[in-house]
Amino acid sequence: MRQDTMTLIPLPDLNVKLLQLPISSVIVTFLSSVQQYEYMLIIMLEGVIELLCAGHKTRLQSSQVIFTKKNSFIKSYGNRDARFWMVSFNRHFIINSLYTIHPPVISKMADNGCHRFQIDGDTQKIIKKLLFLLEKNSGPSISPNSATICQLTFNLMCSCLAESEIIKPAAYHGNARKETITVKFLNLVSAKVLTHHDVRYYADSLCMTQGNLTKIIKEVTGITPKTLIEQALINTAKEMLDKSLITIYTLAEELGFKSSSAFINFFRRHSGTTPADYRNRNIPGK
Repeated sequence: MRQDTMTLIPLPDLNVKLLQLPISSVIVTFLSSVQQYEYMLIIMLEGVIELLCAGHKTRLQSSQVIFTKKNSFIKSYGNRDARFWMVSFNRHFIINSLYTIHPPVISKMADNGCHRFQIDGDTQKIIKKLLFLLEKNSGPSISPNSATICQLTFNLMCSCLAESEIIKPAAYHGNARKETITVKFLNLVSAKVLTHHDVRYYADSLCMTQGNLTKIIKEVTGITPKTLIEQALINTAKEMLDKSLITIYTLAEELGFKSSSAFINFFRRHSGTTPADYRNRNIPGK
């Protein structure tokens, strides 16, 4: 019988990151956090990216913004690195933040799940300042007023977007079947990685062979399914170590490992350190 419980530090309703995506690279967005966010706001600074949006492959370039439901991966496009802000959040955060925008507009944006905007130079400067303020105040236990500051800032940013030009998603050109399978696989991993570590389980769930699944995922993302599953496990383990008081033994159980030694060896192989050393890395004298 377990003697401890997984006491997590409360996670925020908002996650803000400034990202750089090298040429021919892919970001698997669900690997960025244990927290399962429903929506993303992507604000392009440089370069071009591709993502699936409401059944369309959409390209996003400098001075463009997209509001979309959770996507599983984003690809760089063209011959230069892409730089962009990725703001992830849940419907609860939208409803609490967008109090100066008419409620039906909020519901329409959330339900349709894909809105692309073209912003002018002045709006881009304002949104950039608001993003830095969001980044500074997002995260657990920043300050007593951080949640309110984030809601006000997010409201101002979305008010700016509401006055910007809306661009329709581009027509889809590409292998829709393969990318749809990839999205389904990544969503399955996000939901089931704590209990299923083997590629065969996901192939069976998608009614295909392990070899065919591996070929499709590697072709679309450039990463094998096995590697994606391992990355998801490592990122989940690191976040649990950072945000909880759970013991290594119980953490191994939570992550579906047969023993704590198997988990420790797995963690060391993929991160170069033990779970205990990773947890204590910022403690003086450790």
